[in-house]
Amino acid sequence: MTSLRTSSISCFQNASVTCTFLKETGLLCLFFSIFVILLRCVTFGTFSKCRLIYIYPNRHSKAFPLLLWKAACIIWKSKVTLQSAVNSNCEGNEPLTEGNMSAYFQLMSPRRVSSANYITFINPTPHPDRVMDEHDFLYMLDGSWRIMEENSCYEMHSDDLLILPAGRHHYGKGLCTPNNKHMYIHVKPLEAERMGTASSSRLAEFHSLIHCQDNPRIKEIFQEIISLRWNGSSLREDKLSLLINLLLCELKEQQEKPVSASSSHNILAEASRLIQTTPQTFFTGKDLADRFFVCERTLSNQFKKAYGKTLYAYQMDVKLEMVRQFLLSQPEVKLHETALNFGFCDEFHMSRTFKRKYGVSPSQYRQENLGS
Repeated sequence: MTSLRTSSISCFQNASVTCTFLKETGLLCLFFSIFVILLRCVTFGTFSKCRLIYIYPNRHSKAFPLLLWKAACIIWKSKVTLQSAVNSNCEGNEPLTEGNMSAYFQLMSPRRVSSANYITFINPTPHPDRVMDEHDFLYMLDGSWRIMEENSCYEMHSDDLLILPAGRHHYGKGLCTPNNKHMYIHVKPLEAERMGTASSSRLAEFHSLIHCQDNPRIKEIFQEIISLRWNGSSLREDKLSLLINLLLCELKEQQEKPVSASSSHNILAEASRLIQTTPQTFFTGKDLADRFFVCERTLSNQFKKAYGKTLYAYQMDVKLEMVRQFLLSQPEVKLHETALNFGFCDEFHMSRTFKRKYGVSPSQYRQENLGS
């Protein structure tokens, strides 16, 4: 593992040096070519006697600027092609291995967030080369990025979270993908965390890179922290401290879950919560599968195994139970508005489905129960 990582790092270092060399060489070639052309023109006193002009079909002096522009384009294109070839060769022959460094944090302690925000890079951009006095939490929303921490390389993709502890050197290895979108939170470290090791039993160990594709709650907490950071509430700092500790607890649980068991259980819980909190929407199996990055058939099978019914049946039962309670708690609301509130296309569809389950129409159910 160590030798493979060292080989990967060496490959990237060579690529970086080579690309820098190509860039400098291309510019030198461009300036040298211009110098030679001008020198020959001055020496012979006319553009027509310059050998570089001779290869161009139109040998008049007016063609000289066009030829010069074409020469510059050829040199630049050659440089870019060679640079791409070097990068492709490195990435193809020396695949990166994910870093295995750890971060150590003290749980349930007062925290201070110094900054938090969203960032979008329209053009490919490297990660800053720096050593920070703060912990840097980075959450990838869309795109990918390759980031080095000391001698470890991490490949980030959508819904990955990377922890870059204070005091460690980190930098980008290559450029991010175009239209890269991510979030960051900078947190002041505690005194015990500055050591960077588990020297105290009060410190919990965290993986540097945590995959959060199956846990949308982590993303929601991250977004809530950023939103609160821009809030002028007098209790903002106290709320931020609580949310950072909640985020750490969620990350700790996420990394300790068995992959097979945690994924299915967590996805079902999140899907159920989504159905319950958005009763105005009917979700298809594909909608939920795309949202939670799973196969539609797998999600349907897990629903049937856990709840004894299909996803559609589970969703319909939840909505009808909500409708039943709503009819009694909101007697003044008309049936067609009730249907819209719970995602039915119209009052007739809701009434027919309600009667099939409870044996009476919604209006009869409301009348019988409120009358008694």
